[in-house]
Amino acid sequence: MTSAKEQSLRPATTRSRIMVPFAITVALVLLLFIPRLHANTTLTLSFCGTAVTLFLWQAILLLREKRNRTVHTLAVVLRPQHYVQAAVQLSVFLYWGWYWRPVYDHASLLLAQLLFAYAFDMLLAWSRKAQYTVGFGPFPIIFST
Repeated sequence: MTSAKEQSLRPATTRSRIMVPFAITVALVLLLFIPRLHANTTLTLSFCGTAVTLFLWQAILLLREKRNRTVHTLAVVLRPQHYVQAAVQLSVFLYWGWYWRPVYDHASLLLAQLLFAYAFDMLLAWSRKAQYTVGFGPFPIIFST
């Protein structure tokens, strides 16, 4: 039995493996329906360009995976230094937004950055090797901005 801190997830099929970054990219596209993002042409074009790039990258990885018969896996590693820092920074944003509304208005942009960070990191890891380590690593980076 694996430890609580690290578990390796091996999806049964190639299709289910590629569904993880696909679902994240679809969530990124769905953010476009938020009126604040949809009203800004630059944001709309940025989101569309990013989504197209991520979808193409996923298709290339899927084709390469089938050709080379590689197996991409996910390993869950939760490090306290990441999730504690993420919780502290999130609480600062929540407190700050309680007194200054524009902070909450930008929450969708923070979510978009998190989605992009996970999808990009996963695809980059799978392009270089067969395993991606899932954790809270992107949170401290994005929440520190």
